[in-house]
Amino acid sequence: SKQRRAEECRCVALAWARTTNNTKHGTEQVLAKFQGTILEKLEQLAPPNCEDGRYHLRGVEGVHAYFRDSINKDVQKFHESLRKVYLSRPTGVGEEENVCMAVAMYLGNTKQ
Repeated sequence: SKQRRAEECRCVALAWARTTNNTKHGTEQVLAKFQGTILEKLEQLAPPNCEDGRYHLRGVEGVHAYFRDSINKDVQKFHESLRKVYLSRPTGVGEEENVCMAVAMYLGNTKQ
């Protein structure tokens, strides 16, 4: 169902983000360790007794392909919006407002 796919997508994105934003290792992680950590975090987020071939049961390559094909395009589009906000250097706003502006741009909810 769409709802189950959306929930799995959310969990994969969350596991990926938590692994990427690891303050101890960050971008200096070895690929095998990075992928293993994603699977560990995804297993923690997955519902109990999830179906074969879903969540962490996809395996390393399956999770990577799922991220690439289902999530990464949206992530790149959002980051493009966030870069535009940062490059415009708005004054009098904090990080949360910058992200809110980027979300509005990403969703197309801005005045032309």
